[in-house]
Amino acid sequence: MCFAQPKLKYHAMYSDFLSGQIHFDCNQFKFSLPMELCREPNSSANHENYRLAMRQRETMLAQLQSDKLSYQTRLTKMMLSRPPGTLSEDEAAASLFMSKRTLARKLKREGRSFRKIRDEILSQQAATYLHDSQLSIEAIAALMNYHDSANFRRAFKRWCDPSSEQFRQNVRSQTVHPYD
Repeated sequence: MCFAQPKLKYHAMYSDFLSGQIHFDCNQFKFSLPMELCREPNSSANHENYRLAMRQRETMLAQLQSDKLSYQTRLTKMMLSRPPGTLSEDEAAASLFMSKRTLARKLKREGRSFRKIRDEILSQQAATYLHDSQLSIEAIAALMNYHDSANFRRAFKRWCDPSSEQFRQNVRSQTVHPYD
């Protein structure tokens, strides 16, 4: 393992946590893994969820007009670049180099609010998960960063009016079955 930093006073402790040779003052940070370790599958990976999330993110980003950078568009792009529901209004304002109050005023001039934009994005993402996947409501709630599926169910009902279960049943009843 190579570190770009100089040796620190406690450099001897590195060997307590890292095996192999340890070098300091290198021109780059570098570490090596055995190839057999690189070939081990990630036991916690869920490729279906990953592909679904990436497809959804790309679709939503493509819908944004890149030439018109309204504050709504900027905020939407920020929200889509993070896990669902994790961007706070304070973080968004700081990223745009303004106060939370200034961001609220600029969004109000566009007829929008942080909460409206967040709710629209979350409702679209939730509806897409319910429509395009066989994931349980609990799994979708977790993907949407709800620690309690009951809170997700209430939020979905507020966003879309039918409950998440009714929404999914409606989607399934509208699906055409070619062999029926």
